[in-house]
Amino acid sequence: MNGCVQLLSLQSRPIRLGMVIQSPDFTSVDSYMAPNNDHRQAREDKNTEILALHNHTTLGYDKIAKSTGVAKSTVRAVIKRGQAHDAPRSGRPTKVTAISRKIVEKVVDDDSRLPLHDITNEANKAIAKTTSQILGHTTVDTILRNAPFKLIKPRKKPFWRKGQKAKRKEFANRRQRWNLNQWKKVVFVDESTIEYNPNPIGEKIRIRPGHELDESNLQASFKSGRTNIGVYAAIAYGRRTELIMVRKRTPKERTSKTDRLGLNANQYANEIHEPHLIPFMETFPDTPDHLFLAADGAPWHKGAKNRKLREDCGYATLPWPPNSPDLNPIENAWLVLKSRLRSRWGDSTQRPHSAEELFIEACEEWEKIPQETIDNWIEGMPRRMKAVLDANGGHTKW
Repeated sequence: MNGCVQLLSLQSRPIRLGMVIQSPDFTSVDSYMAPNNDHRQAREDKNTEILALHNHTTLGYDKIAKSTGVAKSTVRAVIKRGQAHDAPRSGRPTKVTAISRKIVEKVVDDDSRLPLHDITNEANKAIAKTTSQILGHTTVDTILRNAPFKLIKPRKKPFWRKGQKAKRKEFANRRQRWNLNQWKKVVFVDESTIEYNPNPIGEKIRIRPGHELDESNLQASFKSGRTNIGVYAAIAYGRRTELIMVRKRTPKERTSKTDRLGLNANQYANEIHEPHLIPFMETFPDTPDHLFLAADGAPWHKGAKNRKLREDCGYATLPWPPNSPDLNPIENAWLVLKSRLRSRWGDSTQRPHSAEELFIEACEEWEKIPQETIDNWIEGMPRRMKAVLDANGGHTKW
């Protein structure tokens, strides 16, 4: 039969556990010639791997899906079918050539931010040089769904100025051989903002006509709109501080016309550094002169009074590289805390109605974060240093 695909089986094809299907590399679309069944072959290779794991290991559907990188429903369907090749499909065969697919993929590789409309236009311009075929938006969308792309929101990472990557690399290079005992003597500190929005945009409910004003169908509205608080904490191996509220300064405390009443060095020294951070340092078995503080370069961490408090206590500070939240494990703690709060607010009776209530709920969720989890983040500091060096000072996954 013309165009038939060779059936794959465990007997006729070697089992290759953990194999990765990669798209062929090409530099010129005009010189690239690929068989029309390349995508089908990739699927069938993946199906062979799924069947091999099912027949020759004790892995369940979840672990097979994680190992092969496919959906659990796909794993279940392949195992139920019991064969690697795709079932015959009705309808006319596709007229989209392998070259057209590669052109579409190349357009996306060149600019991942293009919308579907522009991808289609750019692809058709390139296709017109070799054939009269014209692709529609729906066809291009189908090609992209079957191609090795996924539609995601771009991850937010700091913007680096000149020389900042070099400082990250230098910091990691000097500490790449630090062992866990050395990292256990580091206190990681940071501030964060926690916000609750009582009127989330886009939230909808389904109600029966005439019940619009029922109490259970109303969304509470506050004059202040969003409620947010500033918090501070310090973490270390085996211990942490309680969650500390960062007080909002009053207009009477304004130091200049441009003062926006945020945290400043004097407030940090009087309300955080002296009453909270130094007593925390003194809880360690080692004397403070054997400890290091890991803090970013925020201006309120500096100032004459903070410098004197640090000198009197005796601890040293690590020369933290700029714009490097991925190196501080307390950032992981903030993510977990905010995730726990969002889950809590899924229950309407647990939603805060004031900044005071928001802080109480944040403190409760902060205490629920296992210390073992924090310790695991600190144990991973050598891996973070290595990741920075591997990226030549660039972004890491944290």
